Amino acid sequence: MKINFAKSIVFHPFLFAIFPVISTYSINMQELLPIHLLQPLLIILVFTTIIFFITKIIFKKWSKVGVVVSLIISLIFSYGHIYSQISGLTLGDFLIGRHVFLIIPYIIVFFSGSYYIFKTKNKFENITKILNAIAITLILISIINITTYAIENNGLGLTIPEIAENVVVSSSTDIQDKIIISSVDNFENFPDVYFLILDGYGGTSSLKKDLNYDNSKFIEMLNKKGFFVASDSHSNYPQSFLSIPSTMNMEYLNYLKDALGEESKDQLTAMSLMKDSKVMEIFESKGYTTVNFLTSDFQVNADYLLCESQSIFEANELMSTLSKINIFQYVLSWIELENVREQQECYFSELPEIHKKIQEPVFVYAHIMVPHPPNLFGPNGEHVMPRIYYNEWGTQEDKDRYLDTLQYTNLRIEEFIEKVLNETDHQPIIIIESDHGTDFGVDWNEPTNEMLKQRFSNLNAYYMPEGQEMLYDTITPVNSFRIMFNSNFNGNFELLEDKVYWSNYDKPYKFEDITELVNQKNEE
Repeated sequence: MKINFAKSIVFHPFLFAIFPVISTYSINMQELLPIHLLQPLLIILVFTTIIFFITKIIFKKWSKVGVVVSLIISLIFSYGHIYSQISGLTLGDFLIGRHVFLIIPYIIVFFSGSYYIFKTKNKFENITKILNAIAITLILISIINITTYAIENNGLGLTIPEIAENVVVSSSTDIQDKIIISSVDNFENFPDVYFLILDGYGGTSSLKKDLNYDNSKFIEMLNKKGFFVASDSHSNYPQSFLSIPSTMNMEYLNYLKDALGEESKDQLTAMSLMKDSKVMEIFESKGYTTVNFLTSDFQVNADYLLCESQSIFEANELMSTLSKINIFQYVLSWIELENVREQQECYFSELPEIHKKIQEPVFVYAHIMVPHPPNLFGPNGEHVMPRIYYNEWGTQEDKDRYLDTLQYTNLRIEEFIEKVLNETDHQPIIIIESDHGTDFGVDWNEPTNEMLKQRFSNLNAYYMPEGQEMLYDTITPVNSFRIMFNSNFNGNFELLEDKVYWSNYDKPYKFEDITELVNQKNEE
């Protein structure tokens, strides 16, 4: 007798199990690598196999076992999607959009469904065939989406398209810039250099206008310590994966439009420019010891990696995303948040101590995810509950959490500055910047001028032994290291025209020059 294995073998539970992994990957391919699939696929397949054989002890018949396991997998991975729609929902003054009210019907469905499957005389052979077909279809749809993306975006991030290094969007004279710095007399007198990126830290004017928060006390502290704070600075790009590589390579990234295409959603190529950036290359060529603080999206080749997290969520972006859509999300999210909190505290604890642990001149690259959400700290470092409901985004409570974290950030940055300036023999160089401003209420598809001003208004502060007279109020991050290298290391970099380019996440390389718009609003 000829057997149709596709219809008779119970394999749909395993396909339903891997579908959320592959589907989630297909939706987020612009910031994920195929290798990110391996860990979650292995975990979910092992989990499904264990459940499969445990269920076999109770239900005996393979077809029934398959239906029960598929029911379990469906309940596990549908939970997060439903919760995201109802979270924070109120009925009058009563909050019903909570885990406790969603988990109850899920428990009822599981036990009633399992009881029916156990008691019924239905052999579920036809249902097995149908479920097998549905599972295959879902997997094929995801594979088609992945293939389509790969065709439209020059692959899956495995290879970096060749980019002409002389394609720039600023002054034509910059084409001749070289990564060469003339020698400095005494290596031992090289200053330690700290580059701190405070993610999503809004500029002073934007904090006042958009959040009604006066940050002048912090700015005055920086001024008193000898910092130059650019009063009219803006980020060059609105997204971290563009603005930070642009700063670290001292160039605009608009050439990626030609390399990847205006319709591309790929973020990995831009992120990959961080691994061997021009700034890191220069410091390494001068004998500097380089230090990087772990940030999952921006892997920087450095001599030392500090505050490395042991969390599988931090190490794998896909695992982090999957943890937010399954039925265990409440527990998993708190585990992940505690890991994030510990890591952020580690950043601030380790920063002031680096100069004691490393004798050679050191360049520290520290991308710190504050005051960016999740906002885990009160204004004095208290451990607080972050935003937990999706409908809280942009509310006053959400803004208050952000401002609390910002105040805590200010305290820790002041502690760092005090310690480093008082304890180092040679004056260090400290650059404190934010990659972009806030985006409360920003419509990324149709932003108003006010929204653009908010998103691009950033913090830009410099402490340099030499060359602070070269700084100016409208400086943008693309020129930060050009000025620093020129003034403190006898560099020979021409300054670029300070430009501001808008693009959204759907088409990150469809750049629009809004420099004039931003400057006009500054003058009003």
